[in-house]
Amino acid sequence: MGKTVTFSFNTEYEGSGEAEIFTFEKLGIDENMDEKAVEKVLEKLFHAWVWNKFNISGGIVINED
Repeated sequence: MGKTVTFSFNTEYEGSGEAEIFTFEKLGIDENMDEKAVEKVLEKLFHAWVWNKFNISGGIVINED
């Protein structure tokens, strides 16, 4: 099965948390990558996973006067 990672979150509301287990293969992560590189990729994937669960979209707009 190889390496796995569990993404999870909880809120203050009962029953509103969730957890999901992924293999590195499913996430497209090479198990032989440097640990720091893996952490960086997982951080990005985790944020995308959470935002998708809450169906959140957003943006940043910079205005110059």
